[in-house]
Amino acid sequence: MSSLHSPPCRASATLTPRLPRCRGADRPTVSKCAKHDDDEACAICLCEIAEDEEVIALPCRHSYHARCVGDWLQRSPTCPSCSLDVAKALDIELAPTAAE
Repeated sequence: MSSLHSPPCRASATLTPRLPRCRGADRPTVSKCAKHDDDEACAICLCEIAEDEEVIALPCRHSYHARCVGDWLQRSPTCPSCSLDVAKALDIELAPTAAE
C-alpha cells in the first residue's frame, strides 16, 4: 500500500538549530528572489508574520514562522519558496532515512 505523503526526512532536528532566529520586525529581506516578492506573509501557513513573532531565516534569506519551517523541514530539506537545498547550503550531510 503506497502512501500519499513522503517519508520524513529528519532534517528539522539537524537543520533548525543551525538556522538564525529573529523577530518578525528584524527578519531579512529577500532582494534576489524573482519568484516571490510577498515578504509580509509566511509562505507555508500563508498568515502574516507579526513583528513580535519568532521567525527563522533560511540561507536563501526567505523567512518563515519558526514553528512552520520546523514542521516543513521534517518533510523536506528544501526552501518552500525557492527549493534551495538547505542542508547543502549549510554544508550539512543528512543521515539517510529508512526509505533510502
